[in-house]
Amino acid sequence: MRTFASPAALLAALLLAAPARGWWFGPRAKSHWRRQAIWVDGDPDEWPESWRGDDNDIAFAFANDADYLYVLFAPRSPSTRLQFGGAYEQDLELWLDPKAGLARRVLLTLGAPKREAAGWARSLRLSGGQAAAGAIQMQVGRVDLHGALEARLPLALLGLPLPRRITVGIQASKPAKTPAPLPAPQGVSSELLGTEDSGQHRGARGGEPFVLVRTWARVTLARPPKK
Repeated sequence: MRTFASPAALLAALLLAAPARGWWFGPRAKSHWRRQAIWVDGDPDEWPESWRGDDNDIAFAFANDADYLYVLFAPRSPSTRLQFGGAYEQDLELWLDPKAGLARRVLLTLGAPKREAAGWARSLRLSGGQAAAGAIQMQVGRVDLHGALEARLPLALLGLPLPRRITVGIQASKPAKTPAPLPAPQGVSSELLGTEDSGQHRGARGGEPFVLVRTWARVTLARPPKK
């Protein structure tokens, strides 16, 4: 006689089989009430270590006040830092789900760097949300320093009533078929920029393929401090 596992048993088996990263729930984080200035410049120094979580070689932290959500994603390895910086001609996508799921209901795309008369520049596109362009700030720091992504996003992007929990994620697009890496910044070997070889790109360890940037966290927004 054939027997079948109960739905509860199947769910328990799936949860036990899930990787440590937690595909079912994902990492969780708490936003902190912003009490001091946070400069959106790609330098994470003003973010306390106690605020930071970590996932997939990327540290993250969140803060908010009554008007804005502040986001930090900081790469921990040279190869990940280069992806943040667009060295492989990749877009960098920052997305939000006000329903705390994995839907990209609000998507901000920082385009791959393009050379202009004044130097390298990256476009910023918004889809799925309504906000004044000047109210959104998003910046990736210098690759040879921290190379972190910082953003200031109006809470109005999340809709009303303001949700208690949201999901914030980041993902890099696939590298261009023929990457044209940026010139190596001062203090960074040109070998770190990598080359294309049979569809795999060389990372920071002399030929080891790197993993595309992709991570998210379910974030509980901070409430105003009690007076």
